[in-house]
Amino acid sequence: MVTGLLAGGSAVDPLSDPRLYRQLKAKLNPPPHYKLKVAPKRVNMAYVGTWLDAELAKAALSEDMVTIVRETLTNLIASTVNPDPCLVQMTAAGFVGDEAAARISSELWQHLLEGQAEADGIPRRILAAMQLAAQAVQEERAALEKQGRKHKKEKRERRRRRDDDDSSSSSSGSRRRRRKEKKEKKEKRDGRSGSRHKDKEARGGGDKERRRRRREAS
Repeated sequence: MVTGLLAGGSAVDPLSDPRLYRQLKAKLNPPPHYKLKVAPKRVNMAYVGTWLDAELAKAALSEDMVTIVRETLTNLIASTVNPDPCLVQMTAAGFVGDEAAARISSELWQHLLEGQAEADGIPRRILAAMQLAAQAVQEERAALEKQGRKHKKEKRERRRRRDDDDSSSSSSGSRRRRRKEKKEKKEKRDGRSGSRHKDKEARGGGDKERRRRRREAS
């Protein structure tokens, strides 16, 4: 027995209460593609389930409820040869409300129709969306890696400039020390030269005085 849940928790069993089911179905205003049949065995339900998880999460369901509703809907589809899209929508409405259920069920049925037309059973739009999502993840990872490399390069450049500044400062200090040492050596040389000159003058003056005294004595 297949049972659907309406918003508010009312049970819907088309086998035991077909009149009520017809009344509820008439209120759904189902889209035209609901008239098209789906063969569940020809559809890759794993991909459909992944898409359902994302859509149910948008309806603000908890992670556990997303799993419960996804399993409920996919089992409802896969458990019969001719699944009923209206019953799928009624069941979804019990969890996510009428508006979200109408949107999700309509897109779900379109994906099922697409999937059964493919050799691998994978709905093309779901596959394309997954590929775009994977590409976005790769691009984000590449951007983060590029940013990391740029940060490392800038860090190395700052370290190199700091080392260059330290080296330049050290070289400048060495040059100042060498100039100072050279100046001190020059001053010492000049000092020794001046001292020798004074000694020579003193000796010369003493010789003159001795000659003068000898002349006077004679």
